Amino acid sequence: MSVRFLRSCLSGIFFFLYGSVSLLFAGIIPVLALVPGSLNRLIILCYKMFVGLAHITGLFRVTVHGDLSKVRGKIVVMNHLSLIDVVILMSKLPDSTCIVKEAASKNFFYSKIVNSMFLLATEDPVKTLKRVKGLIEKGTNLIIFPEGTRIPASAKVHKLQRGAARLALESGADILPIHQRLVPAILAKGQPWWDVGDKIIRYDLYVKDVIEVKGEANHKNAARLTAEIAERILHRDVAFPKVNVI
Repeated sequence: MSVRFLRSCLSGIFFFLYGSVSLLFAGIIPVLALVPGSLNRLIILCYKMFVGLAHITGLFRVTVHGDLSKVRGKIVVMNHLSLIDVVILMSKLPDSTCIVKEAASKNFFYSKIVNSMFLLATEDPVKTLKRVKGLIEKGTNLIIFPEGTRIPASAKVHKLQRGAARLALESGADILPIHQRLVPAILAKGQPWWDVGDKIIRYDLYVKDVIEVKGEANHKNAARLTAEIAERILHRDVAFPKVNVI
């Protein structure tokens, strides 16, 4: 029996556990909602356990190059390489939530969790800004993947959306960029869940210097910030997105 086959089975077990626990949470969310912040804390704890178990079993390991333990009230941006990036990052941030695509809110396994503690990209912009300001004031970190969707590590061109920059300018929150390196590539767009290779998968998160957000919330400043984000979170050996400043 090959190592690759055994690791594929292990990956299947992890996906089963993730889905089962998500369904369990769906049933107790009304109870957790009675205690503000309890759902968020419990989800993050489960993510920590998920990542810890993966480390123990040798499925994957996460190494943070820098200190995330004291990060508070920041908009955290990272390149998006795999399906579980949000799990990886939230397991390392002390208090965080994420902006996710609408499709996530309709997933059978974790739709109730998404709708209860995450922000949807399709929400009304005014409502979203109000929620973001409230979260930032409380010290919660907001995770955004500027690429908007998973991008293979081998991609030649990365296109970044300006949503993170606009939210930072409008909310006044500083931006913390993180560059992610994933070897080998797993759970990329179109890649099957069982394709996890025959060696330990390594997630390396490189914490960059905070980008202090200044200026008005206009097109020019959003373009400038997006270009700066691109320089911090993308690989050096790929083309950076071209951002036209008008």
